[in-house]
Amino acid sequence: MPEMEQSSKTPAPSFRKAPNTKLQGAVGLSRLMFGAWSFFGIWSLGFGASTTEFDFFERRIRPVLVQHCYECHSAESKSLKAGLRVDTRDGLRLGGKSGEPAVVPGDAEKSLLLKAIRHTGADLQMPPKKQLSPPQIADFEQWIRSGASDPRAGEVQSSKEKGKSAKAHWAFVPPKDQPLPKVKDKAWPQSPVDYFILAKLEANGL
Repeated sequence: MPEMEQSSKTPAPSFRKAPNTKLQGAVGLSRLMFGAWSFFGIWSLGFGASTTEFDFFERRIRPVLVQHCYECHSAESKSLKAGLRVDTRDGLRLGGKSGEPAVVPGDAEKSLLLKAIRHTGADLQMPPKKQLSPPQIADFEQWIRSGASDPRAGEVQSSKEKGKSAKAHWAFVPPKDQPLPKVKDKAWPQSPVDYFILAKLEANGL
């Protein structure tokens, strides 16, 4: 009987569940995608510029440009002076009719905008009537030397251009009847919508 007692004490087989490799893979992939999305999302805000640099532009640079420069150098100007736009990042970096950039990120001495606001030459002065204060000029110099971070990507439309683009938006275009597409099985459609569905199915060989 000792043998029977020994066999009766044999431990039951373990039914531990195998790890769900598909679930683990999905979780790992989602973490990887979230990390990549976070990195490229932050990077795309300004090609690596920090929030602090953008904050400096918004507090110290943009208000001065709006107050003293937009009247003559923006999309809202009645007559754009010297072909220079300062209401966009690209406008500043491309420059005007002179062919030289108004702002060269990291190089204050090559930036025509800084020369203009310093009033160092009689033929290049911005604003023309009254020079900016020394602290304001120092802010522009610091901004340019630190890389001239500017979140204003893309073109700024004028009021007239905005009105035209709004009228062209699909929401303001009255609907028009569309001709029914040709189908092979003309007995299948029961409504005009069916013609479009069937045309797509037939195009895909279904």
